[in-house]
Amino acid sequence: MTVFGKLGKYSKHKLEIETDDELDIYKISKYANGRQVSVSVEIEDGRRISPDQRRKTYALIHDVCDYLGYPDDAMEA
Repeated sequence: MTVFGKLGKYSKHKLEIETDDELDIYKISKYANGRQVSVSVEIEDGRRISPDQRRKTYALIHDVCDYLGYPDDAMEA
């Protein structure tokens, strides 16, 4: 289950998430199945990939294509 939202208040050991959509409490409890719900938070920093990182990424794609015998454009897609 994926929930999107924005970071609200936070302190050293607590985060408050303001979700984009209303939460379905029934669905959350069903997934939890009586256990403590575990979550993962990804914080987007807004940075873009550098030209050097882009070149390295395409070089890696090219290497994988060579190894597997695929044309480069098949892996990029």
